Amino acid sequence: MSGKGCNILPINGYSIFLAAALAAAPLFATSARADDSDFFLSPTGNIHCLYDDGDYGDQKQSPWLRCDMVQATQTYTTPPEGCDLDWGTSFYVGDTGRAGLTCHGDTIQNPNGRVLPYGESITFDTIRCKSERSGVTCRNLDGHGFTLSRAKQKLF
Repeated sequence: MSGKGCNILPINGYSIFLAAALAAAPLFATSARADDSDFFLSPTGNIHCLYDDGDYGDQKQSPWLRCDMVQATQTYTTPPEGCDLDWGTSFYVGDTGRAGLTCHGDTIQNPNGRVLPYGESITFDTIRCKSERSGVTCRNLDGHGFTLSRAKQKLF
């Protein structure tokens, strides 16, 4: 079930519809390394992120990171092309290429994930995220990614 312009990304047995090709970047300044998949959240608990290495045994995909927001004033007001699910408060970046909005019918929110304190970063292979009082920024080696805060979201 993918609409025009949407890609399907399996996450631990679930399918997530992505509005563009995956892109990636390095994570955490206080460099923590992750294997398989790993959750983290902002100190306020408003931003929840999941990293996945894309290794599903026989199925190998590029590593990716997705962040969902609990509350946000949506900056983007046009849904991803072909998306008839939820969108606007979930973002992804892969190991290369551009970041994008996630077209999804689920959430990756995990209140038991580790908190990424303000001023610290985490790196997962080629994706890096930094937590600041102004929000969370994640980027890949190509320099593409996103900055998320309750007030504003930006893809770059």
